[in-house]
Amino acid sequence: ERHCLLRTRYNRIFGWGKNNHGQLGMGDTETRDKPTEIVALTQIEMTQVECGGSHTAVLTKSGQIWCFGNNNNGQCGVDPNEQSQILRPTKVEGKWTENKLTQIGCGRYHTLCTDSVKVWAFGQNLQGQCTGNVGDGRKIWNPIEVPLQVTDDQRRVITRICGTNFSSLILSKIVDKDYVP
Repeated sequence: ERHCLLRTRYNRIFGWGKNNHGQLGMGDTETRDKPTEIVALTQIEMTQVECGGSHTAVLTKSGQIWCFGNNNNGQCGVDPNEQSQILRPTKVEGKWTENKLTQIGCGRYHTLCTDSVKVWAFGQNLQGQCTGNVGDGRKIWNPIEVPLQVTDDQRRVITRICGTNFSSLILSKIVDKDYVP
């Protein structure tokens, strides 16, 4: 919602737009009307940047996810009772340590990440966008594994789509059992 980030081919990230929750990751809540480099990310090699409603997620080459901005629903992976705004990029800890993360996605108030086999979600779950259980209304700040209703263990997540209040996954059957993304 009204903020934008851009990653250059030289691994620099610039942000501009609304910054009322620190979603630009610059350590403050000042709106920027022109692209400004996010200095806190200059030493981190990134592969993907995603903007949510008023939060941002960054995926590193080493498979880590860093978030910043609005955390009222835990969408930055931090307990919202302790910190409702994350003004600087903060590493999200999760149970995906076995494999490195390969993709991330942001909805309005939630975040998804995947290692191409499993999917984890955190943030608002009012419409079931994190767990599939519609209306449970939980704020999930500690990333949880999304229960995939797939019986074929050879399926892999090839992409994720986060909308305002929903999440979708596209799965593909892997022919080569030894394939590791």
